[in-house]
Amino acid sequence: MTEVESVYIARRVKDMPIPFVDCEKKTCSRCGEEVWVDKNTRVHWMKYPIICIPFCLDALLEEDPGPHTIKVPREVLESLKKFADAQNLMRNRK
Repeated sequence: MTEVESVYIARRVKDMPIPFVDCEKKTCSRCGEEVWVDKNTRVHWMKYPIICIPFCLDALLEEDPGPHTIKVPREVLESLKKFADAQNLMRNRK
């Protein structure tokens, strides 16, 4: 079984209030901004690079597979983007 590289996506601290779950601040692997990471998912964010959504995730999707160091299959990034967009739609419903 081959392991596919992935990323841990997180919201920027300045774009989100303090979460209800037990979180801590880490930095985005790509831009260096502070993000919230769930302490209960430590196994994932310790294993994979952390990137912020929507900024760095969108930027990775717009780039040609080129100079960035986070190498994740495009279909994985696209599925993460769909999930994040669905969360935003539900959050913004009135």
